[in-house]
This record gives sequence, structure tokens and C-alpha cells, in this order.
Amino acid sequence: MRSSTIDCGARSSHAARQFHDSIAAVPSFVVRIADQTGASAAQIAAAFAAVRDSYGMTALNSEIDALDAKILGQLQLELYQPWRICCSTAWFVSAQTRSSRRGSPESSAHYREGIAAVDAALAAALPQAPAAARAGRESELRRQGVPEALARRIAALPGLVAAPDIVMVADRTGRPIAEVAETYFAAAAFFRSTGSSCRARHRHCRLFRSPRARPRASIRSGRPSGGSPPR
Repeated sequence: MRSSTIDCGARSSHAARQFHDSIAAVPSFVVRIADQTGASAAQIAAAFAAVRDSYGMTALNSEIDALDAKILGQLQLELYQPWRICCSTAWFVSAQTRSSRRGSPESSAHYREGIAAVDAALAAALPQAPAAARAGRESELRRQGVPEALARRIAALPGLVAAPDIVMVADRTGRPIAEVAETYFAAAAFFRSTGSSCRARHRHCRLFRSPRARPRASIRSGRPSGGSPPR
């Protein structure tokens, strides 16, 4: 039986307390997520707990805390990246809704393992431009005194914003996470480079989510499966 479920069960009050403490520096957080999702404060607190556990944020923030007086204060504040919490919390609010409809709450441990698998796949899955940005960010952080392992982890975080989606698609299609990650980032790069229309993006998204789709070949050929180029 899965534990540490997204809806948090008996831990909801504890999660709510940690939620309140953790987002005190982001006053508009609850309002922003509620506007995006229509969720209650309790649902947002539970989703935040899922983000915290799935991304290992407690340990990450402890490592950043340990940099007190070792790096510039402004840089230390930037490392916490509260925008990432907002993006991922909105996703997990939606995940709560999906799992409650199915009657099968999904485990934070499951997403934590999946996100770790996406992280391990980034070196091979990222296209050239985001891979270069990741390497440059890591190098700059190390130059400013951030320990190597922490610099590497923080530099990978922008690529991991999409990790819950990648884990979900891998679950639904039965494909390996590394393969789904490669397809996901290739699709994102394709849309950026071609300026594809919303209709074309939606068509590719449907193909990407289909267990029978083979989008990587289509992306590399510049055409969606079925022949005609995106319009």
C-alpha cells in the first residue's frame, strides 16, 4: 500500500503548519494558486506538501541554509526560487483532483522516485540550448562559492519543473522515463524553434500522450505523425 499520499491524509494539519511557515515570504502564493485552480487553502497546503516531499525541498533548503556567511546573501536568497514552488504546487493541485476522481491517491514517494529518474536522464535528454544553459548555471554557481553537488542540483531544477508531467506520461504509456523525457524536451525545443501554432501544439500534445504515438521520429522530421506539417 502506498504511503505519503498526495492528499496527505492524517498529516494535513502538520502539512498546513509547514505550508504556512514555508510560504510566509511569498504573500500572494495562496491567492495565485487559488486563482489558477479554484482550490481551497487546505487543498493548496496538501499540494505544497506533495511538492516539498517529491522534490526533496526540505533537504535542499537545509543545504542552502548551510551557506550562511559563505556566499553572498542575495545569491543565497535567489537559490530558494519560490517561483518553482508556485508552478509545481498548481500541478499537484490538479493531480489531487485527478487521483480523487479515480479513487486512487498517488504517492509522493512515487513522484519523488520519478523526478529523480528524470534528473538522471537530463544529461542525455536535454537539447543543446537548455543543456548549455544548465552547464553554464552550474559553472557560475560554483564560481560564486556554491558546493559542486548543490550547484549541480540547483542548475538542474529548471529542467525538473516538467518532471511530474513526464512521470505521469510514463505511467500512462508504460514507457521508460528516460525515453519520455527525451521526447518531452525534443517536443518543447521543436515548438520553440518553429513557432508552431496553438492548434499544432495541441495536436502534438495529443500524439505525445498516446501510448501508440511515436513522436520522436515526427519531431525530428519536422512533421507530426500523419504527414502534413504543422500549420
